[in-house]
Amino acid sequence: NEFETIRDVIGGKSGFKLNGAGITNILKALNSSQKEYQLALAIVFALFSGLLPFFSFINLLVILLVFTINTPIGFYLIFTVFFSILGSIIDPLLHDFGLFILENNSLETLFISLYNEPVALWLNFNHTITMGAFALAILLSIPLYFISSQS
Repeated sequence: NEFETIRDVIGGKSGFKLNGAGITNILKALNSSQKEYQLALAIVFALFSGLLPFFSFINLLVILLVFTINTPIGFYLIFTVFFSILGSIIDPLLHDFGLFILENNSLETLFISLYNEPVALWLNFNHTITMGAFALAILLSIPLYFISSQS
């Protein structure tokens, strides 16, 4: 899938016309050396980084994974911005979802044992938005990976 000219990348025959297929071709051309699973991983990592609060230990771990695993950083950054905007829009829903999880009586013993571990305090799971965002990211990560790895 080599592109010879910018016209081949954009897909337009008369001038500079960007449509949905043109943007897709540009992204493919920019990441032509990347495999589909690497692009999908970048989008899933961006989901976690975008939804979770920026200054969190989990976000630091995700950023370390992005740099350790060979994922396209440009894709990661673009989708992190997208998911950050989405996360700020659905922030009240993340709070309600996190509160629902934290107030669930059947999970009380799990949270008690979790908070007795010193490392768990760094994860900030007692924060409702962090818990809601992390749970939503976990729920959406597998379907998002498979959807974004389709060619």
